[in-house]
Amino acid sequence: PTTALEGVFKLPARTHNGDKIEVNGNRYRHPEVMPGIGAALKDQQIADVLSYLRTAWGGKSQVKEDDVSRIRIKHQGRVLPWDVNDLLKID
Repeated sequence: PTTALEGVFKLPARTHNGDKIEVNGNRYRHPEVMPGIGAALKDQQIADVLSYLRTAWGGKSQVKEDDVSRIRIKHQGRVLPWDVNDLLKID
């Protein structure tokens, strides 16, 4: 099963492919693929960005470099962006 932390990592690592997504009853679609930052940033840098995003919206937990490393290794063979169905599987 996908954990919430893993879902948070998926967004910047290889983000969604422009599919429509529904948020609070409103449907959104961006025509472009949002570029991932996984290849450009080190694990600690991704952990720092995700920690900031989590705490900026009221979360209390920090993302650790080891968490990012573990999730990156788990999905290292993936080359396609995450789509809406992938993201909706997040616990």
